[in-house]
Amino acid sequence: MLFHGIPGIGKSTTAKIIANSILGSTITHPDRYEVVEVLKIEEVRNIIAWTNQSPAISNKKVAIIHDCDTASHAAFQALLKVLEESNTVFILTTSNIDSLPRTIPSRLTKIPFLPLTKEELIQVIGEVDVPPTFPNSPGLVLTLKITLAKLNPQNRL
Repeated sequence: MLFHGIPGIGKSTTAKIIANSILGSTITHPDRYEVVEVLKIEEVRNIIAWTNQSPAISNKKVAIIHDCDTASHAAFQALLKVLEESNTVFILTTSNIDSLPRTIPSRLTKIPFLPLTKEELIQVIGEVDVPPTFPNSPGLVLTLKITLAKLNPQNRL
């Protein structure tokens, strides 16, 4: 999957939630690999070695690569093979899909992240008062919903 949209819209938050859902865990998990720094060829080699191992606990493995548009050309070239041949679920995020080599988006399901309208924001949050200046970011809405659910167990997601 390739999540793309403006910065702060919730791509990384959603990637983590999906990974947790697939793996059935919200804690550090041996079947989850996450890249938060600039993706370099050495890191791709580590990902390849990791994907070649069987899952430790789950039936699947999940690799999240945040801000993949910052990767080097060599890293992208090395990543192509593992994207095609691995059974690992890959979730890449980017705020600049146009800067990616065309071969990367062509091998992934592209999922755009778009700002919510104020009406959609209120619909997602529900009964909570939404300040007029609250940004229309799905990521912030999701974070707010999770926080509210933790504070009040009756507020279910």
